[in-house]
Amino acid sequence: MRLPLGARRAVVILSAALAIPAATAGTATAEPYKSATTTSVEAQPSPAVVNSTVTYTTTVAKYVGCAGGPVAACGIETLPSGTVSLDREGTPIPGCQDIKLVNGTAVCSSKAPSTPGNTTVNAVYGGDEHYAGSIGHDLLQILAPTPVTARVEPKRVPRRGAVTYSATMSGLQVASAGGAGAADKVEFGTAAFFVDGEALAACAKQPVGPDGVASCGALAPAVGGQHTLKVVYSGAKYSAPGSGEASFEVLAPVADAPAAVDFGPVTVGDRAARAVALTNSGTAALTVGHAAITGGGFAVSADGCSGATVAPGASCEVQVVFAPGAAGGHGATLAFDHEAAVALSGTGVAAPVAPVKPGATIDPARKPTFAVNVPRGSNARASSVPTLSLPLVCPADEECLLDGRLTVERGGARAAAAATTTVARFSKVQVRAGGLKTVKLKLSRAFVKKAQKQGIRRIRATLTINTVLGSGQRITTRQQITLVLPKAKKAAKKQQVRPRFTG
Repeated sequence: MRLPLGARRAVVILSAALAIPAATAGTATAEPYKSATTTSVEAQPSPAVVNSTVTYTTTVAKYVGCAGGPVAACGIETLPSGTVSLDREGTPIPGCQDIKLVNGTAVCSSKAPSTPGNTTVNAVYGGDEHYAGSIGHDLLQILAPTPVTARVEPKRVPRRGAVTYSATMSGLQVASAGGAGAADKVEFGTAAFFVDGEALAACAKQPVGPDGVASCGALAPAVGGQHTLKVVYSGAKYSAPGSGEASFEVLAPVADAPAAVDFGPVTVGDRAARAVALTNSGTAALTVGHAAITGGGFAVSADGCSGATVAPGASCEVQVVFAPGAAGGHGATLAFDHEAAVALSGTGVAAPVAPVKPGATIDPARKPTFAVNVPRGSNARASSVPTLSLPLVCPADEECLLDGRLTVERGGARAAAAATTTVARFSKVQVRAGGLKTVKLKLSRAFVKKAQKQGIRRIRATLTINTVLGSGQRITTRQQITLVLPKAKKAAKKQQVRPRFTG
């Protein structure tokens, strides 16, 4: 039996009461009397969507007739037991076979057909020892999902820009929600809008109009790139739910910079420079407010990004220098107005200490005590000066050029004999590598005489030697030496002239 659309009802079929004849000899025991039953079945939801889950509720009751009255006025008792099996136009419904009655009711669920259309559901009650079997029918309408076409206008929109989301539900069947004698209220269902899987609060349950269209206005996402709009249609009485999707693009700049820049090892006191590029890999112009470094050891030496407007696909550069003030690891961050950040790193390396080459010195084979040669006899002319011979040596691997001076110590009672601080000088003395050269110094005659007059034989002095190596390195050394003066020559006694007397 097929019912017209909009007038669906469960069909009840009565079973006939069985009159059991009396037993006769030679035959089996007579069957007991069985009461007539009514069976009804209802499918929910109805209409149902293809491949959705449908629940079937079957009710079996005892039929109680009444004299002279309509069937509708007769009493019904729900007492039968046993099982019920369901089919759709003769095809057994999976999961709904031999369902046991509980207080006259059997419930089962199964998947709806995959083809839209109307189908008859049969519920067959087999009866029990007291009740006769019966059959009930229901008409189940199967609907295909409603086609939903989603749209976004404009399809390319700036981030947080105004955008309109809409959808068209095709092939809607109008259902009346009005009651008898009242004006019909037509319902077309509602649509909900989602962007990237997140529900839009301002676009929930938007009503669908007679033209099958639902829409709402909102702001585009703040994140640039591709996004997806999904519209979910709730369905109506005779229109199945459905959904549709549409993609759109949010235009936005994308600040793309290297995640990290390592300057490597740099000697303390030196500096290294690197160029850090900021590229706009987005779809809209990028305005860079400011580029700044936080952290020690690094600094911006040239800034081509702060305040710049970078077109899509273009770049700007910031020159960064690393000048470690101490040995060890250093780190900092170069930030472009929170659009991008670059981790900076480098290692300070202690400057190598160049080996100090020794300068010229007194021949180490000689003791630092030297005799002063004071001319005497026929050599002690007024122009003659005391001399001091010093054996000087240079480093073994470089020749050297020497100059220097000899000074006496100041202070002390006996040092007062020194009339001047510097008592001798020498210059432009060239010594070959590893060579030995004896330098003859001329001392002040007055200085020596004064010391001898005061009876000073030993004088402490400082020898300062300035060495210029062949490589150009200049080295100054100082050594303490002792000057040994000879005793002063005693003056010859005058002969006493004795008077001679003659007689």
